[in-house]
Amino acid sequence: MTTVLLGACSVATVPAAESSRPATPLGTDVERRFDYVERGAPLTSWTCALTHDDERYSIFKVDGLVTLKGDNAPVPIEVEYWRTKSAPRAPAVVITPILGGGNDIARLVAREFAESGMHGVIVWRGVKVLQPQWAEEEVEYAIRRGIVARRRVIDWLETRPEVDPRRISAFGISMGGICTAVLAPVEPRIHSAVIALAGGDLATVVMHSDERRVVEYRKARLALEKIGPAELEKRLRDALVDDPLNVARYADASRFLMFIARHDTTVPTANQLELRDKLGRPRAFDLPTSHYSTMAYTPFVRAQSTAWLLERMKEPNPRVPEPAR
Repeated sequence: MTTVLLGACSVATVPAAESSRPATPLGTDVERRFDYVERGAPLTSWTCALTHDDERYSIFKVDGLVTLKGDNAPVPIEVEYWRTKSAPRAPAVVITPILGGGNDIARLVAREFAESGMHGVIVWRGVKVLQPQWAEEEVEYAIRRGIVARRRVIDWLETRPEVDPRRISAFGISMGGICTAVLAPVEPRIHSAVIALAGGDLATVVMHSDERRVVEYRKARLALEKIGPAELEKRLRDALVDDPLNVARYADASRFLMFIARHDTTVPTANQLELRDKLGRPRAFDLPTSHYSTMAYTPFVRAQSTAWLLERMKEPNPRVPEPAR
């Protein structure tokens, strides 16, 4: 482990494990849970409209639909696409925003990627998550819908001549990191992934997080169902089949970079460390922060993520075949 200083605080660099277990091939049951009706269908209904033009990048608003298999109706997908102008064909990074704090962080990250030669692809949340009336099973289905939305966005990216389909990666912080921790193991087209302030064992996270929306959801479910905390935790654990810990075995640790907050009570640090272990102990940065004080380290996270992704994506994704010419 090495240490660097930022101001008066230290960031520890935790190297990847020297040897890690191989990724487990996806089972048909996992593939079925993350399948969608439109898979393989043309994207004729999708729209892409320019909203801003800069000398280094252009920003587009992209709208589409996706239907999780088993659902009765499609859900909308809204994307903010930061198209880099640095190369005629460039890598792309699918960005999933945080739960709270507005959209500024996602846009800062997208801008950094675009200015560095990668397309930044922000996939906005379609609905407010953890609504008080949601049963525990609805939380699981929200995870699946979020994953298939991003898979459908990758379908769209593959149609873009300016996107290299063998160099599509993912980035997420907090709830966005949790989503990315599920997406990357189950979607072979994801080249590499950056996960920040994200943990596994979501039942424990929900029961112990001090995030306002999570606290409100927890209180509402306890009151509505007239149950105790232990029963709610059990129901959540039974329902959340696709917890990041459960899909981590499909991951290759070399494909991941993590940022872990040393004093986090929003996504508890112990849950972040457990996720790292389950992923095969990828390279990580240990930040001397709580969840929200990590904001001060945003430039560091952006810079390290950008450098790592650019280095990783020098080589194409071996799981994606070379496009026909």
